[in-house]
Amino acid sequence: MSFVKKFLAELTSPKIEAQAPSTNDDAIALISEGVIIIGADFKITFLNEAASRMTGRWDTAALNITIDQVVDLEQQSQRVHLGEALAKMKSTDFETCSGNLFGFGEYDLIDLAGGRRRVRISLGKIGTHHEEPSQEYAVCIVLQDISELHRVEKAMQRMAGFESAGILAAGVAHDFNSLLTVLMTSIDLILESANDPRTLKERLSIARDATWRGKLIAGQLLNLTKGGETSQSLVSPGQLLRGICNIAACGAEIDFDLEVDNRLRLLAGNEAQLNQLMLNLLLNAGQAMPEGGKVTISAVNIEREDVPEDLPASQRWWLKISVQDRGAGIDEGDLENIFEPFFSTKETGSGLGLAMVASIVKNHKGTITVKPRTGGGTVFDVYLPSADEFEETLAGTLESDLTGKGRILVMDDDAVVRKMIRDALTLLGYRVDCCSDGVQAVRMYSTARQADLGYDVVMLDLTIVGGQGGKKAIKQLLEADPNVIAIACSGYPTDPVFSRWQDFGFRAALEKPFDIHQLGAKIQEVLGERSDETA
Repeated sequence: MSFVKKFLAELTSPKIEAQAPSTNDDAIALISEGVIIIGADFKITFLNEAASRMTGRWDTAALNITIDQVVDLEQQSQRVHLGEALAKMKSTDFETCSGNLFGFGEYDLIDLAGGRRRVRISLGKIGTHHEEPSQEYAVCIVLQDISELHRVEKAMQRMAGFESAGILAAGVAHDFNSLLTVLMTSIDLILESANDPRTLKERLSIARDATWRGKLIAGQLLNLTKGGETSQSLVSPGQLLRGICNIAACGAEIDFDLEVDNRLRLLAGNEAQLNQLMLNLLLNAGQAMPEGGKVTISAVNIEREDVPEDLPASQRWWLKISVQDRGAGIDEGDLENIFEPFFSTKETGSGLGLAMVASIVKNHKGTITVKPRTGGGTVFDVYLPSADEFEETLAGTLESDLTGKGRILVMDDDAVVRKMIRDALTLLGYRVDCCSDGVQAVRMYSTARQADLGYDVVMLDLTIVGGQGGKKAIKQLLEADPNVIAIACSGYPTDPVFSRWQDFGFRAALEKPFDIHQLGAKIQEVLGERSDETA
């Protein structure tokens, strides 16, 4: 097994010196990292004690069976088959790293008893070393237990999130108080101008604009509370950046200038973490200019040849996001430490914001660089892998004809909300019935169906205080009618049922607050899908 030591030199050398093993096998046995050797048929030929401990399988039971029978991996609740992944890798991927280990990724490792630990996996080609030229082609797999590091990073992210929320609190309170002032004054003026249609419409428009700004701020704050989630989705970078710029500007004397390509490629990642990443970068840029100033944020699509060399060569498309401030800049001696936890150049800084930024970028298989800005200040460049798909171009106008026909059942525990939705849908041409909880909704739906007066669409509020909400109601409705068309409604978009509405049987989701245009468009959308299914 002398060829293994070459691959594990960096891991074993300090431990070898400390404990002085007599053989190479002893050296491998002493290290805390798990070492597994598999042959060309992906069957295990060797595993050390640490690997046995991590997987729950000892060498007598693990030898000569396939790697996927021993190493049980998950990522974002999805099973990962290491053997299949290795089989798909090109032979050149191993040839270029022959004699060295290269990173394969971080996963949850599940042992035989069901226990979990976070591991970082590294791979290396072995068996063609000059000392053992007859050795068959094989792969060395190294498992590093990073569970504690993973817990520390999560705690660090939570602490940094609290810090961000603290920084934002005063600004958000200032902006919300300003919005309430606009709303209260507008309502008073509307009451006084009821006989002047032109003035009435103008003041109603001002009040409506204020409510939408309030919705934007609330939505971005809710996004920041989801830092612990690991779900992945396709994220629109342009939309994300516009939202974060709006919330970072709350109460700040900073001009955030956003420059983005017309059609950016989508990002595959965790939206909450990407929100937190960008917010921390913008807050950092603002703090670099205590007297106020301008921060420029740009986003462009780039290809592999335009990204740093240490990023995966197999990924073609990338998104480059740059954040430029015009502050005093960072001393050259501090640049190499800027992303270290608890390192800060500010007297009151915790040193967690940029550390969390680096951690999130790494989790998304990207990289971040920092450099002085020409003319003063600092430039942070973030490189993230992007998808083949482009984000949708924002619609210039709302669809004008949103009228329709059909019977709709609305379930919401707030009487004012029920009345507003009923009035809006009635104006659009629908016949509407309302109820206050899931029990009533299920009963009314079943009764109407038996009378051959079934509802075309059911709108279910997910959270009902003191009653049955939409999650339980949709389950019962599907049991009664597998073809029920239901829309999940919630003012709490971070609710796991709302964010994964398809998994629970809903046909669509509608986030509160919404206006008559969004309501009408959503009803038309689900009714149109039903027409397509029956065509």
